[in-house]
Amino acid sequence: MGNRKPKTGLKRKTLKYHFSFLMFVIFILIILVLVLSNISSYLSLSNYQKTFERYDDLSNLFETIDRMNSNLIDYIYQKNPVDLASYKQYFKSADDYLLKLVDIDFGDMKFRYQLLGNMLVTYDEHVGKMLNLGGEADLQKEYDSFKRLKNLIIDMYPQYSKLETTRLQVEKTRLVSFWKKQLLITLIIFLMMVCSAGSVLISSIRMITRPIEGLVRNINRIKSGDFNS
Repeated sequence: MGNRKPKTGLKRKTLKYHFSFLMFVIFILIILVLVLSNISSYLSLSNYQKTFERYDDLSNLFETIDRMNSNLIDYIYQKNPVDLASYKQYFKSADDYLLKLVDIDFGDMKFRYQLLGNMLVTYDEHVGKMLNLGGEADLQKEYDSFKRLKNLIIDMYPQYSKLETTRLQVEKTRLVSFWKKQLLITLIIFLMMVCSAGSVLISSIRMITRPIEGLVRNINRIKSGDFNS
């Protein structure tokens, strides 16, 4: 029985080493998962926020265009310099919104915003010609061209809004899907920790109870007179 103590001590050291190593591996795994999850979460949330900002900028753009048109129409009929100044101010704001949308966007939508920007430039050129014309016939012709272009620009809003709304929904779905995956990964890691801790606990209990069971067996043998076992 005296020879079993070193083996028991060795088992305890081995078990302690395995437990420490296992906890270290799990700790590193948790850190890696948390870092990667936070990076992915930040990127997904950032994409969603950018898409939302684009949608908001698009709404502000067409709202600005609508006010710009209203001021111009008021100036045409009332010849109030304040309306013309407001038109120019709103035109600059609309141009700023477009530049922002072109800068942060890509692919097909970038081309669409560039097209809208070209249409606004043409629109402003028509306005300049219309305001500088004196003849009734030429003025009416230029006004008709301006009106068609104005309506064409305004009619683009539902299409652009639908495209941005679709993109917003896609990013939202992607973000929700990522959060679900992150929750699943967290749950798996938690279960791994529980299983590992349970395994170590069972091994520890066995290591503690095994010598006691051996001692009980020896006592029973002594009581039964079996000294040779």
